[in-house]
Amino acid sequence: GNYTRSWVTHGLVDAGYAGNHTAFHVLRGFYDWFDECPYLPELLRRAGQGVQGMIANTRTYFTPIGEPKDIQVIQRYYQENYWLEMLAKRDPAAIWQYPYDHPHCYLLTSITPYLDQYRATGDKKYLGAVLGGWELYHTQWQHIGGAISICEAFSYPPKSAFLNLQNGENCGSSFWVSLNHTLHQLFPTQEKYTNEIEKSIYNVLIANQAGSVGIRYHANLNGQKEIATAKNTCCEGQGTRQLGAIPEYIYSAASDGLYVNLFSNATVIRRQGPQSLKLEMSTEFPFRPEVTIRLSATAPVHSNIRVRIPAWAADEMSIYVNGDIAATGSPGTYQALNRLWKDGDLISFTLPMSFRISLYTGIDQVADGLRYAIEYGPILLGVVPANIADEVGKRPDPPTPDERAFARSLSRSVVEAAPDAANYSANLPVTAAEIIHRLRPVAGRPLHFSIDGVPHYQYVPYFEIDEELFTCFPVLKTPASYPAETVGSDDLALASRGATATSDSELPSERGCTARVIDGIIATPENFPANRWHSAETSPPHWVQVKLPQPEKIGKVVIAFADPLSHPTSFQGVVRVNDVDHVVFDITNYQGWLKYEVDITPVMTDSFRLVIRDSASPLHPNAAQISQIELYPPRS
Repeated sequence: GNYTRSWVTHGLVDAGYAGNHTAFHVLRGFYDWFDECPYLPELLRRAGQGVQGMIANTRTYFTPIGEPKDIQVIQRYYQENYWLEMLAKRDPAAIWQYPYDHPHCYLLTSITPYLDQYRATGDKKYLGAVLGGWELYHTQWQHIGGAISICEAFSYPPKSAFLNLQNGENCGSSFWVSLNHTLHQLFPTQEKYTNEIEKSIYNVLIANQAGSVGIRYHANLNGQKEIATAKNTCCEGQGTRQLGAIPEYIYSAASDGLYVNLFSNATVIRRQGPQSLKLEMSTEFPFRPEVTIRLSATAPVHSNIRVRIPAWAADEMSIYVNGDIAATGSPGTYQALNRLWKDGDLISFTLPMSFRISLYTGIDQVADGLRYAIEYGPILLGVVPANIADEVGKRPDPPTPDERAFARSLSRSVVEAAPDAANYSANLPVTAAEIIHRLRPVAGRPLHFSIDGVPHYQYVPYFEIDEELFTCFPVLKTPASYPAETVGSDDLALASRGATATSDSELPSERGCTARVIDGIIATPENFPANRWHSAETSPPHWVQVKLPQPEKIGKVVIAFADPLSHPTSFQGVVRVNDVDHVVFDITNYQGWLKYEVDITPVMTDSFRLVIRDSASPLHPNAAQISQIELYPPRS
């Protein structure tokens, strides 16, 4: 069967690389038979999990005993050209409505072999499909924090991000790590792939490991974590495999040096021509942001060491060599240190960790407010009752039955009605605008934060939570207390200055709403229905356009959003100059829900069009809505 054959193949390959040459001999003998076996025409559709039949062959091809026929079998019996086209087009139906077996996170195991096909053949149709599949999972089926939000148990529409249905499968993050690792090897300077690996390790793989008790199947983000098991589930097997593979992700090799990807106590020795260079990294990350890397060499050696500056970094990061600034890098990049290294050289830097707050826009909304998640660096935080926060991450391993009962009883004691754990919620009397400024480090407990003015709750690392009642998505105080924003006095896109507005469509119940994008009134989260343009709920893209009474030089664009749960996530701004359209910004996967603001290259125009391709809410996937479009002259 496809499923079992894949994992047996992984085991034999890894045994072979570990030095067991019999494993490769057995593997070659099996695939000499399999590549010509009479069952091949039946395996994709009539065998369970048929689509996974690709994994084993492509992996075998890239081993020392691989042969072209291992790839050719996949092209002949497993390749689905229609699916490649859907992935390349970023069609969400390719994932959640895959027509065979049951669509879920395991489709990642079929995207990765197409990346192997690209590596083997150079045919860019495979790469286009893989990059499309990556973007679909990243934008449509990924929780804040990184967990994959589609599982096999139910139907998971795009952006559904269920908190009360099974998802966040440990297998999904294992496959996601493997896909991103291969993409990193192909495109090592694109930091986003390493960023995904890091999130998955801390917020799923480690979070699902319960000491020596076992490994959890799902990464629940609200209520209680699952009881860990040790009964040979797929998630235990994949979790074990990935936890053992973590050292592979810390450094990666380049022809002229090394990449420093993750931050952990780790040593690597790299041959550079006739010399060898040893790097010893020392850090307490993520509990502390300081990192040092000591270099050892028997003689000076030239090497290009590229240090990752994470996308989550709050600011540019200075990198020191022997105490002197050697370079400063921007978030989301790798900073190259290309020089002659001597024995005893020391690289040091402090990672700019800070808080980030994200609005939860998934299906599991609550009636009494909006839910938000907070991350600190790459670390997803959860809220627990303050009277048990000091116990989070400190219990013996494994806990005794009495300790389990005590933890469960203690955490439930603060919930008035002891609600079902899946529906557990915490309501914090703090607004989203205030919460980050209210967080205070708890002395002696790294990554634990008290909330100034809210003594009953604390934020703690999600990966430390075990059996406590918790939520990663507390309800924050309604944003009604936010001061209403106003348009600038020099906004050129106002009806009062002669501007007019048109759109592709309007919600039938809100005829005439297009004019609201230039009325000078910016919606607040509690009154947005009365102060917005809302498109018809037909398939996107949708557009709304402002026409100025005469050409003006535009240097800044501000788009004020309306419904916080249905803000645009994929959109572009287009100006018209001499009857030719020019795109001045093109944004995908935008997470800000209040507004988008950008300085553009100054341009003389009398027309600006906002094109909305996608919005945040899975409940209204075809809706587009905007409160205000503001156009300003260039800054002097």
